[in-house]
Amino acid sequence: MAVTPGWNHSESPLDLLEVQKSVDRFKKDLKDDPKFLQKKIRRHLLDNPHRLTLLMTPDEAYAREEQEKLDEIESRYYNSAVIFFIIYGGKCQSIETLLNSAADL
Repeated sequence: MAVTPGWNHSESPLDLLEVQKSVDRFKKDLKDDPKFLQKKIRRHLLDNPHRLTLLMTPDEAYAREEQEKLDEIESRYYNSAVIFFIIYGGKCQSIETLLNSAADL
């Protein structure tokens, strides 16, 4: 009933959206064979020899590398921001003062 697989294999997307045909076929198959679902489950799930074993191992250096990137970005923007001034409430304050006051919150 999914549209994408058929669409990827040159079937008409409009035909794939006509769900009633699939529902009618399913009802007919179920009526013709009461064990239709059991057979499908056995074939596609229980007796299916295809398997995927996925092993994941953590990258020991990942956290350190990400922290280094963040530190570099923070220092680059923080150092350039200290140079500028912001007009805040009629007073001229440095970014450093604002950052320190925000950290106190």
